[in-house]
Amino acid sequence: MFILSGRAKSRADTFSDMFSGVPGNMNNAIEGFNRFWQSVFIYACVSIAMQVAGLFFSSIALNIFGAILAGMGVVALQTEYV
Repeated sequence: MFILSGRAKSRADTFSDMFSGVPGNMNNAIEGFNRFWQSVFIYACVSIAMQVAGLFFSSIALNIFGAILAGMGVVALQTEYV
């Protein structure tokens, strides 16, 4: 362990005081950058949610709709040949 003289100790305190404000300044500097990436993340999540909802709709509702149309086509063919 080093023993600092009075002059060296004051320089060390000056340097520590000078760098103690860096994290706060860095947080202010990158706040806008973080806000941008948060908005990108939110838009990506919304996009994925909409894709899942579209997949859910197309896999359930359109299959039912297709079955109804196929049934109507079968009925139409039967009435044509009867």
